[in-house]
Amino acid sequence: MPRIPVLKEDFPLEVKKIDESLIYRVVVKRLTVSEKPDKNDNHFLKLDSEVVEPVEWRGRHILDNYIPIPPQLTADMDQGDRRAAEELGVRIARLLTCFRVPSVEGGFDTEGATGCMGDVTAQNEDFEGRNLVRVREYLI
Repeated sequence: MPRIPVLKEDFPLEVKKIDESLIYRVVVKRLTVSEKPDKNDNHFLKLDSEVVEPVEWRGRHILDNYIPIPPQLTADMDQGDRRAAEELGVRIARLLTCFRVPSVEGGFDTEGATGCMGDVTAQNEDFEGRNLVRVREYLI
């Protein structure tokens, strides 16, 4: 059996919480569409980004697991439906603007976001007893 040169005493038992007061320069690693819709039958995007700066946090992942995909705006929508769709689309519009995701005919391609860079703020969240780091705000 191979011996692995790792001593448990050399490493922490928990991941350090990220500094929520900083602005993070991140690169999009993956932007994917949910496989299943949410409870309201809406699909959504999931973002996995990786910190580039500041250097002390480089390599740390910052996630956004629920970015609603709004319905397409149409001329025949009533005011209430239009307002609801516009409000639902704020987060995705901020994400696309923050990362300067290129538009293609009729929208954008999620693969086109891979490698795009932008600035975000982050927050720590406790999920089932472990710390996850989420996007608080996309900076534009």
